[in-house]
Amino acid sequence: MSELFPPMQQFPGGSGQLVLNLRKPSGWGAGSVISPSVRIDGYPAPARWEQNVYTVPAGQRNVAVESRYMWTFGQQQLNVNVAPGQTLEVHYTGPALTFMAGAMGYEPQQRPGRIGVWLILGIPIGLLLLALLIALVT
Repeated sequence: MSELFPPMQQFPGGSGQLVLNLRKPSGWGAGSVISPSVRIDGYPAPARWEQNVYTVPAGQRNVAVESRYMWTFGQQQLNVNVAPGQTLEVHYTGPALTFMAGAMGYEPQQRPGRIGVWLILGIPIGLLLLALLIALVT
């Protein structure tokens, strides 16, 4: 469990648990070279891929996540309301293409940019197959 604030501190309005599920980027080895960056109410919070648990003051919180490699990409943020004693679960998924935003919500999210990846891969393969077919026919 990650403590965003000192563990012995009592918050005047109580506290709750923010469970942040960070889905690893797609691609071979991408999870080992791309790291997540989390900010809660503008303050950096320690994060790793998979599940992160933060004790936060009750009330409205702004959760911002991005992915970092050689540059920052996949930025997304969500305002959440954490009630005293509540455990609130949030899901983030980074994009398939590094120039796109990520997706964040209360349910597991689809990866943004999947269609773009299939087009980037499919068009050259289709052209190669077409060239092969033309070569076989002639």
